[in-house]
Amino acid sequence: LNTERKIIIGPLLGFIDQQATDGFSVNVQVQSEENLVNYKEILYTKNGKTSLTLEKEFFPSGGYNLTVTAAGITKKLNIKLFDETK
Repeated sequence: LNTERKIIIGPLLGFIDQQATDGFSVNVQVQSEENLVNYKEILYTKNGKTSLTLEKEFFPSGGYNLTVTAAGITKKLNIKLFDETK
């Protein structure tokens, strides 16, 4: 049973492996596989990391495509969200 809905992004490292400075912007897009949810947000780093919590009231159970862009680099992954009651 997976009940965690917090996505942690990082640590973000520069080209010589230095940690991203505080306040570094990270663009995040979360889109449901059915295209019913398309959420975008700009997050900012602290200690080289940032996070986003996907609340079950706005992000129901199912598959999502996650796109993260920072410093011109884009990473994509697919995630599955589950309700705690299942």
